[in-house]
Amino acid sequence: MPCCRHVKVNGKLLFLIYSPQNLPNSREFTAYWQQLAREAGLEGFHFVAHLLRSDPELYGCDTCVDGAPFATMEAPLLPVRALTEEGVPKVFHYAELVRHCAEMHLHENEYPLVMPNWDNTPRSGMNGVVLHGSTPELFRKMMEDAVTKAERKQSPDERIIFLKAWNEWAEGNHLEPDLRHGHGYLKVVRETVDPISVTAAFGETIAASTGAEDAISPVGSNGDQCRVPKPWTAEYYQYRAQFNETAIQDGTIVELFRKNCQLPKEFAIGLDERSIEYPWFLSRAGSSSRKVLDAGSALNHPEIICHPHWKDKDLTIVTLAPEAYQFSLEWLHYVYSDLRDLPFENAAFDEIVCISTLEHVGMDNTLFTNDSSYHEERTIDFILALTELKRVLKPGGTLLLTVPFGRYMNYRDFQQFDRRLLDSAAESFGARMREESFYYYTPGGWRLAESPEECSNVEYSAYALESHWGGKPTSTPEEQDGAAAARAVACCVWQQ
Repeated sequence: MPCCRHVKVNGKLLFLIYSPQNLPNSREFTAYWQQLAREAGLEGFHFVAHLLRSDPELYGCDTCVDGAPFATMEAPLLPVRALTEEGVPKVFHYAELVRHCAEMHLHENEYPLVMPNWDNTPRSGMNGVVLHGSTPELFRKMMEDAVTKAERKQSPDERIIFLKAWNEWAEGNHLEPDLRHGHGYLKVVRETVDPISVTAAFGETIAASTGAEDAISPVGSNGDQCRVPKPWTAEYYQYRAQFNETAIQDGTIVELFRKNCQLPKEFAIGLDERSIEYPWFLSRAGSSSRKVLDAGSALNHPEIICHPHWKDKDLTIVTLAPEAYQFSLEWLHYVYSDLRDLPFENAAFDEIVCISTLEHVGMDNTLFTNDSSYHEERTIDFILALTELKRVLKPGGTLLLTVPFGRYMNYRDFQQFDRRLLDSAAESFGARMREESFYYYTPGGWRLAESPEECSNVEYSAYALESHWGGKPTSTPEEQDGAAAARAVACCVWQQ
């Protein structure tokens, strides 16, 4: 009976052959096992040829992986003093292997491989090879390069990295914790790959921190979505705050956003786009940016204000009217102003954050202020705001911007951006460099879009609109897919 734990590639069981070129007839061998697999009701094997870099099909294999990249590495030997007449093994610096692997151009049917260390002299004596000076920091560079190469594979099933090895102690090659580096190498693996396996643990942490175990049941076998508090109730705000705090404190989650990796399954299911915007912001915020402007007050929440990110920074929050709650902190300042006419000097800020705010500029903002003059419908005034943001941003500074994305819609309180409007905004700002990521909501949680077209036709939650985000009664039912607000959000890094 097939085991559910097998790794499969495009439906076939992954099977690595250590050295197929040493088999008497490898093609006959693989053909025989493919036949056995089909007779057993399986789709077949995905054979990987080990110790090869090209032409795996010559040996009846589908793909290959170079299990000994140091064997072809051109690098200077480290000087080693001989203690016996037998001589010395070849000793290279581990950094040379990191460089060599980074320079390797993988063939289409070749998998990347990483190795934390190597010393096979216990088995091979003076004929062995030693890689000296390995550290988790150097290993991280090798892992990041391998992840980048794996992500280029078209089929998600083929985005595989081979690790050599878990506990090959006899060859000085192990990922297991040791006395020198502890869990250092394991931590690097966790932080550089998509940690789908931590999704359940992440959900359990959320449940524990909110005390809402009954409201956070995992997706069942029938695909029912997780149950979270009703959108825009007091319980919902509490749940969201706890979720967001846990997410932004989790280095693995923030790292996924930094690397534009796919999110774990069921991530932020039933929650609005703020659960995307906060970890995305922290993944893009500049560590050296000291003077920061929050244009719109989206950061004015305990879970983000209390984050260690703000150490040695000076944050100014500009918004139309005083918030219901404001923090009394030496490094935090509140200014009440229209984004179209900011009271700051030119080039006053190193970085500007504008989260889900630009779409409100020039629209009906009486929900946020009692000033009736803000009952407007000036759909191009966001350009005036961008002109002001550009003026107060230092040359070379960065604007971190998010807006609800999808089909263009004028909802009176705000407008939902489409690709055309977003391009117009970037042009108005004069973005010299643009990096944009698009996230969209599904019944199974938030996902990273492969392209903006993937979420170009989505619409905002009707329940959120009709209830004014919980501010007034409505007969409109909650969304069946669990969407609390925007169904897609554009996250933009624009540099002058």
